[in-house]
Amino acid sequence: HILERAVEMGQQSQNDKRAGQMNMFGGGATAATTTSSGGALPEMEEIASADLLKFEKELLGFYITSHPLTEHQSALERYTTHSSKEAMNVSEGTEVTIGGMINRVKTSITKNGRSAGQKMGWITLEDLEGSIEGVLWAETLADITAKYPNVIALEQIVFVKGRVDRKRETPSLQINEVIPVEESLAKLTTGLVIRLDETRHKEEVVEALVPVIKAHAGRTSLGASVQTEGGETIMLRMGTDYQIRPTKAAVEELERILGSGGVQIYGAGSKRAQRVAQQQLFKVDEKEVDEQLPAVEVGLDGALE
Repeated sequence: HILERAVEMGQQSQNDKRAGQMNMFGGGATAATTTSSGGALPEMEEIASADLLKFEKELLGFYITSHPLTEHQSALERYTTHSSKEAMNVSEGTEVTIGGMINRVKTSITKNGRSAGQKMGWITLEDLEGSIEGVLWAETLADITAKYPNVIALEQIVFVKGRVDRKRETPSLQINEVIPVEESLAKLTTGLVIRLDETRHKEEVVEALVPVIKAHAGRTSLGASVQTEGGETIMLRMGTDYQIRPTKAAVEELERILGSGGVQIYGAGSKRAQRVAQQQLFKVDEKEVDEQLPAVEVGLDGALE
């Protein structure tokens, strides 16, 4: 917004300096010099986070402020069954769901078979642990682009479902579905749990939940986690009459009644997220134990000295 003006101000400043030097050494310039009237810089809104990250990547080749995936970390943990790194090490044909950002797209026209003349594609999906390539056969690509016309594009954050292909030296994916991150709540949620606390949520709160559940009726299971006044947690599974359609509106309405964090969302990656969290906790515990142990030296014969 100020680049052109800033260049003019810089040029004027250089002219002023040259004029001053010429006057000092008896040059022909007049003694009076003009000063640039820059004035205050305009008030501008901060660049949107997504645009800022895009500019960083374009200019530097990497991100500085954060990573585009950070904003969607909770969804990625909830629905991702394998990271790109983990998918590289599973057996042939294993079904995986990986969340990440598309950073490479290539297409070509199929020459043989029943899909001859149709477009097929390859993508590279990047997550926080690495990247993995995947192929979209012509029929799959056509189905996906019919559902989500702009989803197969650079910097799109998506969930990819497919099978691991280990026929080549570097494992890749045979992709059968690509889901935009915005659609993940509705498409990938396997269950919702409402969190009730006997000390805060009285009978009228529970009664207020029923019409919301009925208004968003669907096929996803709904459960309840009840924290009793005695500190005990009781888990309940609702009947089929209380199944729900997981949408942003449904979650917001339920949390408006229960309070922030009153709804837990589960997907196929929830068990993996729990396992990873436990592994991280175990590593932290190990580190604390190591720091508390006295330092010892091991001699050449293996005995403690």
